[in-house]
Amino acid sequence: MKNYFETKFAAQPRMEMSLDGIPFKCISEEDNDMICKEFNEQEILEAVSQCGSSKSLGLDGYNFYFIKNNWEEVGPDMLLSLR
Repeated sequence: MKNYFETKFAAQPRMEMSLDGIPFKCISEEDNDMICKEFNEQEILEAVSQCGSSKSLGLDGYNFYFIKNNWEEVGPDMLLSLR
């Protein structure tokens, strides 16, 4: 019984992904860790500052001009919604 489960749940060799025979490249563990980590406030603020002021995140009517000019008031709530 022990051998059955050891075999069933043993680590498998890295599986190659393909779609219709076209292989996908895999990213490194380091790159995966980087893109999966949480954003910090400075990174979010930099991203917001690079967005066009007339652009909007959604249909709520708040554009980036509003967000940039009221960051001290709306920023903390936006950061909470990302967590």
